[in-house]
Amino acid sequence: MLRRSVVVCAACWLIAVGAADAGEPARADVAEWVSQVHFEGIPFERAAALDAEGVAVLVALLRDPERERDHANALVAIGIAGGEAAYAAIAGYPLVSGEIDRDHFRALLAIPVAMGHLARADPRALAWLIDARAPRVETQRWFRHMGPERVEALWQQAVLTGLGLSGAPPAAELLAAVAAGDDRLARHAASTLEVHERIARLGPAAALRGLQHQP
Repeated sequence: MLRRSVVVCAACWLIAVGAADAGEPARADVAEWVSQVHFEGIPFERAAALDAEGVAVLVALLRDPERERDHANALVAIGIAGGEAAYAAIAGYPLVSGEIDRDHFRALLAIPVAMGHLARADPRALAWLIDARAPRVETQRWFRHMGPERVEALWQQAVLTGLGLSGAPPAAELLAAVAAGDDRLARHAASTLEVHERIARLGPAAALRGLQHQP
């Protein structure tokens, strides 16, 4: 179980961090770009370079059920790019209860990560993350062998990751409080707090680029 948890946490960080790769994809290729397998996560600098039209392409992709496989990447890219349409697109992503498939599970964990990136530019995203720290006991989801409690725990890990990516002072206070505990989230909060400090000190591009080269 511990090994599986480490693998899931590592996957969350790959989604969150992204690779440092300059250059905006052509607008006609944006939808194809997010469908690619990015082994180190969505390239941060490419996503950051997307303009309003590029973000609009991704927002439209989120409404296409045939492209659900690409929704997780699109959500994170929208969060990184920001803009007027970003918050509504991420906050309004339709989440379901009950048994979820792999694509929906990936999208579920991508939403707090996307909000974390967006929170650096949009205070509503930070408020969303702070509110998301309250467990949603009325929402029951399970994925393959993972029951509702495990899925909720992974959701909370993703929320902590988002708080770290925000680089915001209120997020640091929350992370420090969780890191001081003795539950399974404490270690994740502690490592996320280190990322928060790097982002606050260096800015997201430099901080996340550095993380890519750590062993």
